[in-house]
Amino acid sequence: MTSKPDSEEDLAVMKIIEEPLDDLVCWKLAPAPKKLLPALGHCQEIIPSGTSSLSEEDAESTVEQTSETPSESDTASTVERALNTPSEADPASIVELPLDAPDEVDITIKVKLTENHNFTIMIMDESKGKMLEFLVSDSILAASSQYFKVLFRMGDSGVQVDQQGESPVTSPVTSALLRTIGHTYIQCRGDPLALHSILGIIHFCPDENLFDIDFSLLTNIAFVAEEFSWNKALLPWSTVWLTKYSQHALDPGFENWLYVSKVFGSNERVDELVKLLARTCAVSKYDTSKIFRNVSDTLQELNTTLWPPEIKDRILDLRRQRIEHLYASIQILTTVLRSNRTARSSLMSWLNYAKGSELRARLCSSPVCRPLAFGSLVQSIDSREGGFDPEFSSWSGSADGLEKEINKITFNTLAEVILGHKCALQHLKTNLTKCLEDETLLDWGSRTKKIFEEAAVA
Repeated sequence: MTSKPDSEEDLAVMKIIEEPLDDLVCWKLAPAPKKLLPALGHCQEIIPSGTSSLSEEDAESTVEQTSETPSESDTASTVERALNTPSEADPASIVELPLDAPDEVDITIKVKLTENHNFTIMIMDESKGKMLEFLVSDSILAASSQYFKVLFRMGDSGVQVDQQGESPVTSPVTSALLRTIGHTYIQCRGDPLALHSILGIIHFCPDENLFDIDFSLLTNIAFVAEEFSWNKALLPWSTVWLTKYSQHALDPGFENWLYVSKVFGSNERVDELVKLLARTCAVSKYDTSKIFRNVSDTLQELNTTLWPPEIKDRILDLRRQRIEHLYASIQILTTVLRSNRTARSSLMSWLNYAKGSELRARLCSSPVCRPLAFGSLVQSIDSREGGFDPEFSSWSGSADGLEKEINKITFNTLAEVILGHKCALQHLKTNLTKCLEDETLLDWGSRTKKIFEEAAVA
């Protein structure tokens, strides 16, 4: 099925120029991309290309032309350039480019991965302004990927997927296989080097350096593998990659381990990383879904686009629980030290559980010591630079950062004024620190006992 151009201006005549492929082996990765769109969701129809008439100026740059049958003009690398006069186009030689393709896209590089190629995967290298065409085998694609196996079955049966349709696989697609004479084309988006790496592996012509790839490329490979169901086909290679990078999983810059490990079916160090991020990550005051991590004393926003949603939610939930525990601990301390009239009833209900009046008497018999401790505690909290309100859980920094701030808080007792004065209040600071570190104390009663009853006994 072919799509007709709306006008003659939509036509583009292509001419063919030879270009070497040497630059393909020295690509450098661009920074890790944002979430990529479904790879098969941007296919465009390719109409059989024939021989077109060229002007004298254009003919000067023409080296060779390709044809469907082998000849001396066959080449593994071609460059295709649109003419400036669409009206001269031969309708049989038109190639339709994506609607959102850059205006200056005029170069196509063909990469042959097997002699028995009968299928073409096209992908745009945005950084170089080049369209890459990977000449591959549909039988290898079908054998290595359930995605392609189903897609080819749809094509063989004449089934096409409309704009609202969904394929039998997990990702929605908005295209069908588009056949020319003796060939099938499909265009996708993604990272060209990642796609090239995977196609090289499954066609038994991998790059010799693929065992030593950087983590950014591994992340891009994981995305392409997930989109095309190549997870199992890459298993021998992914085992080596995971072994290499598992030792760096907790380091800054490797947070996408949460995604890579999921794609390749590994749980190694995932729980460790989740708990670490829950303690060390901060959030935006205005958008709590944005996560930041302290790297070299600088908060850097993490790209969480690829993270599994359930893992991201777990990190944020653990962070919230941790901060609530820290706030609750300091709130219990301030509530017990202040007078009964100003104590919050919700907190006092827990103190009643711990026999609040009796507890206060056991902390210190002096009617002056406890008010002195409370006053100095409030003064210490207020003096904290960029301090916090212990009554409200509005902290946007990391849980570890909040714990450090609370541990800096001090208070005084009569021992600072009267030589030889001793009371249980002097042990509260040590017990508060122990309570902050204990992540198993999830209720007010347990925290109160940890801070006060042990201090009273001491």
